Amino acid sequence: MSLLDLILGKKTDNSKSESIVNKKKLKLFIVDDNEAFARLTENHLLHRDKLSKFDFEILKYNNGEECIQNLFLNPDLILLDYYMGDGTIKEQNGDEIFKRIVEINPNQKVVMLSGLEESAMVKNLTKMGLRDYIIKDEEMFENLRKVITEMYQ
Repeated sequence: MSLLDLILGKKTDNSKSESIVNKKKLKLFIVDDNEAFARLTENHLLHRDKLSKFDFEILKYNNGEECIQNLFLNPDLILLDYYMGDGTIKEQNGDEIFKRIVEINPNQKVVMLSGLEESAMVKNLTKMGLRDYIIKDEEMFENLRKVITEMYQ
């Protein structure tokens, strides 16, 4: 299919070309100090059929400060780990990073990821605009898929 055909919206038998054109582009930040987990999340998002309607541009950051410094890139969504570093420096944790993100951009979509259920903290952050909180368990990727699909249908 030629570029002109694409512009004019002509049909083609090449469904692969057509599906690429119809994908919704999403710029996503993954903020997690665990590089292996960040790569696993990235691979899941890029290579799962259930998320194939999205064309992800994924940028990974090892800490909240790197994320904050790159907010000018205007991500559509930030996946933010709750516990970063060794947990002793409060400013490194996801809740503090989230507060800084919302100070800079109150409309920024952020989903918090954590290995623990923190109901009181989640309630407070949800009041501040946190879009969702997903526990890092065996259902995490399915829950993440559902959240992204609901946000961007």
